Amino acid sequence: MTEQTVAIYCFIDDFLRSTRPQAPHKRQLSDAELLTTALLAARFFGGNLAAARRYMQQHWGMKALDKSGFTRQL
Repeated sequence: MTEQTVAIYCFIDDFLRSTRPQAPHKRQLSDAELLTTALLAARFFGGNLAAARRYMQQHWGMKALDKSGFTRQL
């Protein structure tokens, strides 16, 4: 799961950097971190965003966003 998480993040980050302008600096999470978490939720956690957020916080040091802030940014 670790290798797949890194591969998903790297692919999304490279893709977004080549196709979109840079996101505002006031954001707590990058678009790549956000989309990676959403894809991990669908792939490994049965669509459970809370479990995927918890996994990313515990294993990858992702900054904590509350549930509504995460969903709003998504």
